[in-house]
Amino acid sequence: MELTHRSTYPAPPAELSTRGTARLEIRGERVRVRRKGLALLYYLALEGPATRQKLAHMLWGHGQALQNLRVELHRLRDTLGPLGRALFTDALDPLSLAPGVLAVSAGVGEPLEGLDDISPDYQEWLERQRIKAGSVAPTSPRIDLVESLSHGIALPHVVILSGEPGSGRRSVARDLAGRLRLPFVVGTGGAAPSVNYIDLTDPGSEDLAAAVARGEERLWVLARSAFGTEPEVILRLRAAVVPERLRFVCLPPLQWWDAKPLFPTALGFTQRARYYLASLGNHRYLGELLKLAEAGQIAADRPLPVPLTVRASLALEARKLSPGARSALELVSTAAGELSTAALLAAGLGDKLPELEEGGWLRFTRTGWVFASELARRMVLELVPEGTRRLYQATLAQAATPAGSSVLASLGAGVGTEVGSRAPAVGERQVLVAGEVWLDSPVVSAAGARLIDDKVLFSRPGLPDDVSAATWGREREPLLYRVHGRTYSESGSVDLRYASKDIAITQAAEDKFDHWLLVPADHWLRVETRAEGSITELRVSAYRYSELTAAPVNAEWLVTAAVLHARPEASPLGEAAPGAVLGLATARATSGAG
Repeated sequence: MELTHRSTYPAPPAELSTRGTARLEIRGERVRVRRKGLALLYYLALEGPATRQKLAHMLWGHGQALQNLRVELHRLRDTLGPLGRALFTDALDPLSLAPGVLAVSAGVGEPLEGLDDISPDYQEWLERQRIKAGSVAPTSPRIDLVESLSHGIALPHVVILSGEPGSGRRSVARDLAGRLRLPFVVGTGGAAPSVNYIDLTDPGSEDLAAAVARGEERLWVLARSAFGTEPEVILRLRAAVVPERLRFVCLPPLQWWDAKPLFPTALGFTQRARYYLASLGNHRYLGELLKLAEAGQIAADRPLPVPLTVRASLALEARKLSPGARSALELVSTAAGELSTAALLAAGLGDKLPELEEGGWLRFTRTGWVFASELARRMVLELVPEGTRRLYQATLAQAATPAGSSVLASLGAGVGTEVGSRAPAVGERQVLVAGEVWLDSPVVSAAGARLIDDKVLFSRPGLPDDVSAATWGREREPLLYRVHGRTYSESGSVDLRYASKDIAITQAAEDKFDHWLLVPADHWLRVETRAEGSITELRVSAYRYSELTAAPVNAEWLVTAAVLHARPEASPLGEAAPGAVLGLATARATSGAG
């Protein structure tokens, strides 16, 4: 039955959000639809009726476009029909949405995220929509944290935010006030109820315990530095405030996906990644770089400047140390990697380590000592004159020799990735791409990995950490996987490692990449990287395929793919040498791609 009036449609409408991740929801639950189907719905919702010819050309732009549009409309009907949603009026041109079945809401975040790279014509329309909406620069990019903190708060309440200078503590407090619909007040004044923000380094914060003890309906947000010993006022609050009304929150550096809403829409991927990696996820540092860029004070061919505010803030924190501990900190800053206890003892720093650890500057791992903050290490190193820096490096090198430390390899450079010496047994084969296969969402693991819709993001600033990886489960048939996306690295390229049940290969990726891999039946696919100082965004899709000798039924592409089949004598997983695959080719179209 054709639905033409809202009163004949009792169910609440499906909903699209114009900001944040592009998605279709019904009663708050996301409905899983293909990206081109979602792109079609957004266009019709924002632009109104459009001819089928125009939509087909915009979304596909080739000879089979109208057929692809019919298939996509059929898929949408199959998906939404069982949910009681008939979005379109059948057999009419121009195509339009049925009244009252689809609503549009504003949402939060960048306009229309996740709809890029549909087609050149759609991208042009998408960018116009984003310009019309204006760039988004929220007070704090930590939207999830603000949302989490807002739950369960019963006034009076105390939240202690700990972070390095520039971590965005004040912005979190301001956004929290907005979320709770309370006035934002700096200091202990104002009329309750309110959110009172207090920097514990400001004079007068010692009176805070007495103000909290009055029991007024306030949310006290206290900002303390990640460096230095715990202020006495916090010890007093621990003794005076019941645990359920006291919360401690540490603000780590922003990850790539946290920082993305801060960037102007017109800024390209490479520039965004460059600024983010330079800032190491520090909110203030990144904000200062973006202001300089907007003012035209950053040259593309020159190193990025270090904002004076960030450098001065960390220099002031370091001055709180004793002279001996500060000298030790400067010495340790000349090594980018981990230092063994034996090497530090040999360098005469043993009596300074407790102060540096208690002050939050260094942290002890199972095998040695590292800076707790890579940004702090770089800023401290900025304070060391070149001659003194070389003297400190020589001191550490001499101390490392009898200690058997690997510090020599870390001086002035990142820690490398170990690889095996045996090459994997792989080859290349040309195949015809047939129908796409729906994949379950991958499992992302370890540090710096996040799945957002169908896109995997690897965020790897700073010192080496665990591998960032995403794994797609076993399939019952051999499949052709396409791994494509964008990457940026301070070193120029990123090694992406593709692992299956029996074998692994490594391929360097620069800027835009498009890799194809043949994976046997009952094998999983794992994509991982250890590349430091890098940002990678990728998508993975899977296809059935046929050999060139077979009839190319419904074949859309001819591609050259790496074969992840292992010979019996192949080296085991984990012993793959980098660069083993030569020329993973970008697809060459032979007919229309749906």
